[in-house]
Amino acid sequence: MSSSDPITERTEDEIRRLRARLAELLESAPPFSETSSEASLSEADFIQGGGECGALVREFDWSKTSVGSPQAWPHSLKTSLRTILHSRYPMFIWWGPQLINFYNDG
Repeated sequence: MSSSDPITERTEDEIRRLRARLAELLESAPPFSETSSEASLSEADFIQGGGECGALVREFDWSKTSVGSPQAWPHSLKTSLRTILHSRYPMFIWWGPQLINFYNDG
């Protein structure tokens, strides 16, 4: 197709408009802060919700296990656990050398 093709021109115009809109959104978005993201996950609120299994995770004394206290869990475990606890699909994670099993209500 040549550049004078109406479909190609329309598509290129749409791409330009989308790029401009994305630039506007990025400029107006609050700055990303690694510390604020970490702080929100460092508290036990990352395991809020999540049905019955979420309640079990919150109530269990993890400090007596090899994974330790939830406040000391790595960001990757907190994020993964939050994801599976809020999923409606059956999911699980085996974590650490002892393969501690976290699962959801799915």
